[in-house]
Amino acid sequence: MRSFASDGRNAFFVGPMSGPYSAFFFTGHATNSANTVLTLCGSQIGVTSLGQQINVDAYTYDNYFTGFELSKIEGMSTVLGAPRFDIDIGSGVVPANGSLTTTVYRQRPKEDRPGIQRPK
Repeated sequence: MRSFASDGRNAFFVGPMSGPYSAFFFTGHATNSANTVLTLCGSQIGVTSLGQQINVDAYTYDNYFTGFELSKIEGMSTVLGAPRFDIDIGSGVVPANGSLTTTVYRQRPKEDRPGIQRPK
């Protein structure tokens, strides 16, 4: 039997602010990298389709040494399936030893998209 916080593994718990929270995946973290991948299922947060806006608050807790909240990011918002940047042609496939001319477009800010409301 393992005791709480005994081996350093990380799981990513997701849920509404009022709970309950569930962890379907462990945190993905490569060796010698500062990048961390936090994977979740859309069903954990009520996502039903692409184009749906979600508001996100993220909190980190240290359950290994202190049990305290260490940091937080509140008020993030994103639209699923809506890229921040796009190109003017379909796939952007470049042939071997070839080139491709394209234009990169930055999508409109959230405030300019019809029907998208910023979180309060």
